[in-house]
Formats: sequence, structure tokens, C-alpha cells
Amino acid sequence: MGSIESILSIARTAMLAQQTAIDTTGHNIANATTPGYTRQTAVLSALDPLRTPSGVFGRGVGVVDVRSARDAQLAQNARTTGTAAEGTAARRDLLAQVESVFGEPSDTGLLAGMDAFWNAWSDLANAPADHTARVTVQRRGDALARQFNTVANQLLTLSDDTRTAVAQDVRRINELVTQIAATNDQILPAESGGHQASDLRDARDRLIDELSTLVPVTVMDRPDGTDVVLLNGMPLVDGNSGKALTLSGTLSPVVRFNGSATPLRLSGGALQARLEILATDLPQAQANLDQLASGLISGVNALHTSGWSPTAGVAGNWDPLAGPTGSGVLFFDPTAATARTMRLSGTVATDAASIASGDALDGTGNNRIALAISALRTTAPTSPVGSFASEYQALIAQVAGAANAATAEASVNSSLASHAKTRLQSAAGVSTDEELVALIRHQQAYAASTRVIETARALYDALMSISR
Repeated sequence: MGSIESILSIARTAMLAQQTAIDTTGHNIANATTPGYTRQTAVLSALDPLRTPSGVFGRGVGVVDVRSARDAQLAQNARTTGTAAEGTAARRDLLAQVESVFGEPSDTGLLAGMDAFWNAWSDLANAPADHTARVTVQRRGDALARQFNTVANQLLTLSDDTRTAVAQDVRRINELVTQIAATNDQILPAESGGHQASDLRDARDRLIDELSTLVPVTVMDRPDGTDVVLLNGMPLVDGNSGKALTLSGTLSPVVRFNGSATPLRLSGGALQARLEILATDLPQAQANLDQLASGLISGVNALHTSGWSPTAGVAGNWDPLAGPTGSGVLFFDPTAATARTMRLSGTVATDAASIASGDALDGTGNNRIALAISALRTTAPTSPVGSFASEYQALIAQVAGAANAATAEASVNSSLASHAKTRLQSAAGVSTDEELVALIRHQQAYAASTRVIETARALYDALMSISR
């Protein structure tokens, strides 16, 4: 049967419950802009009733738990789409850097440098005996070689920077694994009584969210509150223990689980994008550039060595018995036949007068070699496509095509990730308007509980007045 004491007890539990609900609501409002914070709700439930011969009487309300509103399925979807978005964004940014290395179209790019080089040979063909024209050819050849060197060195620097970023990614992954395992270790005792450690779960989710930007992970919730984080189906974090990743290889790095001989095959994330760029795009761009430089060097040298160099003298190294074979003067150094090492031959670098313009012994007015070399602008036997300009344009088109495709893919994935994040935020985020409404509701319930106490006091006073 009810009593004044039971009325006061019910009012007291109601006040405590509503106070907890107000505290929780205030906590939500305070963290409305905190990244990764999940809205919390005080779960209220009627206390076990009091059973008496006169009937069953309620004993008020209590707080069962304070639970997070995070939806595991929406969270995993946000991570999956976020992994794809981060990976394609990283690829887009890196390919944009590759594209900027070549900087085409440009008045100072390699294509303009080759045009200036061919133009210098055309000018020499128009004035084969002009020393100034030879100096121009020398300078344009040196400038072209330096342009090749610059582009190749920039690609090398980009490769080195990307390898550094890969190493940093692996270090960060290992740090996150350690921190997630440590947070699991904190959550286990905190939830041993059946209550949810919401703030610790949020801290762990933030760590897993960051991890998912680097590598694709799947999360499995355990009944004890800890998480298992899977990478390629293998546990990266299991309870309070984690596995480290190792990085090996120099030119094309490989990532493995520590102690495993099998390389990880990643399917998304920033780390995978950087590894792919290092393994395919950058080596391909460098190889194409080296092929262009090598073909240009061999094509120009083949013609130049068959010409007559004024500094070779009247006979030079021509063989009177075998017929004219040229002075044998190399224009470019054939031992430095890569874009990074390309340079003029020692003879041409030290003396512009050694540059051949004709193919006849002591033929000071002959311009056939200069004409033939200038014709390499459009027809180059040593180029796989028959033209150095076309070969370079194909290289640029390949880089630009890959960059454009990466940009389009990044845009799509960014949109998908944004939608997934919005859905998660809608389900688990804090709406200050809704929290203010809840605050008013709990405040009114608290105030009503105080009225119950006032009523109980009035009943008590009335009872005391009767006894007097």
C-alpha cells in the first residue's frame, strides 16, 4: 500500500532520473560541434514494482543506462565510402603533381624546348658556315638536356616524397592500432557492469575512422564492448592486442603484416593509392621520358657523327678508301642516355665549332646534316611513333588522361562519402534544437517531481494537524 514515504521515494527517484537526463542532454549540447561525437540518451525505465496483498504499486523511475545513438551499419558504410574517397583523392592529388611536373602546355616546357632545338638546326641549315648559329645550336641543345634533367629529377623527388608518405602512413597505422587496442582495454572493465562507456566508444570510433582513411577495414562488435578490426579478413586489432604492419622494398615498397611473407593487397585508402602510384604511374612516366630522351640522343647522334665537323680538319677521321664516314663527333653523350643524365658530348660542350652542318669533307657550305637533324621534328626513325613531338604528346596525354580519370573518380567517391556521412550524422549526430526540446521536457518533469514532494509535505502536515 502506498504511503507518504513511498510518495517521497518516487519523487526522489524521478528527480534523480530527470537530473541524469538533463546532464546527458547538456553533455550532448556541449559536444554538438565535437568531431566524432555520438549523441547520447539516458534510458529511463520504471523501477520494479512493490507487490503487496493490497496490490502492485509502482516505485518510480530509474536510469537504466546512457547509450550512444551510433548505428554500426551506417558507421561501416561511412567508413567504406570514406576509404574509397580518401584513396581516389590521394591518387588524384599525386597524378596532379605528376602532371604539374611536365607543366604542359607551356612556353618553357619540354615541347617548347624541342621546338627551339629544331629551330636552331633550321637556322644553322640556312647559314651552315655561321659560327653564331652553331653557338645557338650548342646552347639550345644544352638547354634541352637540362630540361630533361629537371623533369626527371622532379619525378624522382615526387617518388621520394611519396615513399616518405607511405612510410608515414604505415607508422600512423601502427600507432592507431596500438591506440585502438588500448581503448578496447579501457572499455572492457568500464562496461563489465552492463553499462555502455559511450565516450570511450566515441574515442575508439574516431581512431577507427582515421584508420579507415588509410586502409580498408571492417569492424566487428563483440558482446563485451570491444571491437575486432579486420584488414583483408585478418584481425588487425583483436581486443587489447594489435598486429603491426611492416614496410619493405625501396623502389616499389611492399606492406605486410609483421612476421608474414605475403604482401597485403589493399583495395582502397590513401596507402593503397600511394603504393599504386609508386608501382605503376611514376615508373611508367619516368620510363616514357627516358625512352624519349634515349631516342632523341641516338637519333641526333646518328646523323651528327656522319657529318663533317670543321674542327676535325681537312681529313678528320674520314677514310679515303672506304668513302666518307663522317667526323664521328657525337652531339650528345651516349653514355648518359637517360632523361636524368642527358648532356652534350664533351666535344660539343667545349667547342661549338665542332658541330657539323654538312655531310661533305671540308664542305663549309653544305647544310645536309643540319637539314636532316631539323627534320627530326616531324620524322624520327629512332622514335617508336616516328616523331619525338608525337611521342612526348602521347606521354603527356597518358598522364593527363590518368589525372582526369582520377579526378572524376574522386569526385564520385567524395559525393558518396559525403552522403554516407550525412546519413550517419543524421542518425547519430547532435541537433541542438532537438536537445533543447528534450531539455525543456526533462526540466518540466523535474519540476513536476518537486510538486509531488510539496504535495507529500502537505499530506504530512495535514496528518500531523489531525494527530494534534
